[in-house]
Amino acid sequence: MRKKCQKYQKQNKPVHRKELTNNTAYSIVAQYQSEFRGFAAYYQLANDLHRLNSLKWIMEQSLAKTLATKLKVTVKKVHKKFGATWTVDGKRYKGLQVTVPREGKDPLIAKWGGIPLKKRLQAVLNDQPPLIWPSRSELEKRLLADTCELCGSTDRVEVYHIRALKDLERKGRQEKPRWAKVMSARKRKTLVVCWSCHRNIHAGRPVMKPQTGSVCERRAGCAESAHVRFGKGRMETCRKATRQPPTSQHLAKGSRPYRRAYGNGYSIERTKRFWTDRLYSLW
Repeated sequence: MRKKCQKYQKQNKPVHRKELTNNTAYSIVAQYQSEFRGFAAYYQLANDLHRLNSLKWIMEQSLAKTLATKLKVTVKKVHKKFGATWTVDGKRYKGLQVTVPREGKDPLIAKWGGIPLKKRLQAVLNDQPPLIWPSRSELEKRLLADTCELCGSTDRVEVYHIRALKDLERKGRQEKPRWAKVMSARKRKTLVVCWSCHRNIHAGRPVMKPQTGSVCERRAGCAESAHVRFGKGRMETCRKATRQPPTSQHLAKGSRPYRRAYGNGYSIERTKRFWTDRLYSLW
């Protein structure tokens, strides 16, 4: 039993479990109750089952401290908020209870306590419980959705990783970009993004907002128009990304291709063919 208590102690004192602070209060209480119920059920044929009261006290203190760490309150306020009493086999028990209301359904209830520590002579131990195949993890479900969580694109979906969440909360740093706010709100070190948003994050550029349109339009950066740079000149605004051929307006007088054609002695027809092929390659 000492080995079991070490999981909830540090220097012989009950402490919170940091790995559970990202879970909901309902999940935390349900996990503690499940762990203690399984341990008590295994030794229900023992004559000194009452010795598990010390383990129960240690787990209860660890549970309260874990909830206090998650909710950023004191242990006393945790007992005041979640404290409850109920009757089991004619005996009243005190413990913690978390209730999650649901619209149109019975509420979800997770309880801590209420497990009688009495010897059961008629108990049957099942050393070979049925196999329960684990369901898909949260990250696996996000990957199977095959959708960027920033812009909604489905083009070459990848996963962006950071080393630790504390890296997003550095002092003296400028306002966090949108991708960092999303990761902080979800408390996740991974973010499923498309290839374009992944490249913008690493380059320090702002990511696109969720928008509708084809993959070609989103890759161009705008759902209505695509911008094409001719050499080192100014940005020329192209028509909406359709499969129609470009017109001669892209080679208007004063544009970079027009000046290059006259300055280098090329013919207008040759220059038009060159830039027409280039515009087609962008589609």
